[in-house]
Amino acid sequence: MIDLELKNVTKRFGAFTAVKDFSIAVEAGEFVSFLGPSGCGKTTTLRMIAGFLEPTEGEIFIQGQKVNDLPPYHRDSGMVFQNYALFPHMTVFDNIAFGLRYRKVPKNEIKDRVMQMLQLVQLPGLEGRRPAQLSGGQQQRIALARALVIKPKLLLFDEPLSNLDAKLREQLRVELRQIQQEVGITSIFVTHDQEEALSLSDRIVVMNAGEMIQSGTPYEIYEKPQSLFVGEFIGQSSFIDGRVAAVQGTETLVELGNGLTMGVSGVGAIAKGDKVKILIRAERISVMQDSAQKHLEGRLNVLKGVITDVSYLGSNIYYYVRIENNAQFLVIDQMGEKSPLKKNDAVCLEIGFKSCLCFTSKTKGRV
Repeated sequence: MIDLELKNVTKRFGAFTAVKDFSIAVEAGEFVSFLGPSGCGKTTTLRMIAGFLEPTEGEIFIQGQKVNDLPPYHRDSGMVFQNYALFPHMTVFDNIAFGLRYRKVPKNEIKDRVMQMLQLVQLPGLEGRRPAQLSGGQQQRIALARALVIKPKLLLFDEPLSNLDAKLREQLRVELRQIQQEVGITSIFVTHDQEEALSLSDRIVVMNAGEMIQSGTPYEIYEKPQSLFVGEFIGQSSFIDGRVAAVQGTETLVELGNGLTMGVSGVGAIAKGDKVKILIRAERISVMQDSAQKHLEGRLNVLKGVITDVSYLGSNIYYYVRIENNAQFLVIDQMGEKSPLKKNDAVCLEIGFKSCLCFTSKTKGRV
């Protein structure tokens, strides 16, 4: 069953097109994230779904009903805002109960449903407090409870975790996903944080300049980006320019300059002489001291370089490495119990063929 469908939706503000020809079908119970940089149109799209903005063109359907002309309070959707939007003069109970009272739900049922929501968001016993007496994480849970208590057809999130500190944000990501799966409600989540999108979503829609660039599972978006923009926006990567030297079956040799060559596997239509850009995920590069790896000399995809900077992040360490043709690589290495390498150390970088994603320079599309 399709709970939400957008057909060729466009939104213009004067001469500026904020969203262009956007189409998507969201299945019942699916958690879909709109991901992209600031100004890409993701929040505008969410606000059109909620009814706060009217599309210039196109149609929006919720459970098969066209809702273009319906006001927000008739769309049966719940919204969780970035700034919580709780009523400061009301208690927690009254904040959660607000939508139920508006819908003329009987008092006894209101009490039961509010208490159930407090249990669901793990805040029982706080119904008498006011928002100012709660932490940021508690306020966000109350905002979620208020959205869920009306049993909406859709749950809409507008960057709800962006005001929280990193550790609390990670904790609430886990809780939010568990709650969403428990109640089984179809959810649209807007974020510019790729970790949030990857950890929460059944499907990610990457947007840029008002358009959908790619839609897919977190695995597909990360491992199989279909454009240079998606590959660059998601994850920590290094890019290196080259020219195709030879195509041998499923393997392609790319000249990097200064006598360096890399091998790339699994590429599509490509010919000798084509300019390409190779994307390499930072965590897929093995880094070793050059003096300890003499047996790797002469092997393809083993590059020599020098560490120009080091950033220690606890479980991981970031190495910035300049290779022989002056290209810069970022390497993310897990620390474990080994001693870190140091700035100015000579190193070897070993990169697997399948860890290299190849894009054409002309189209910026993956090959």
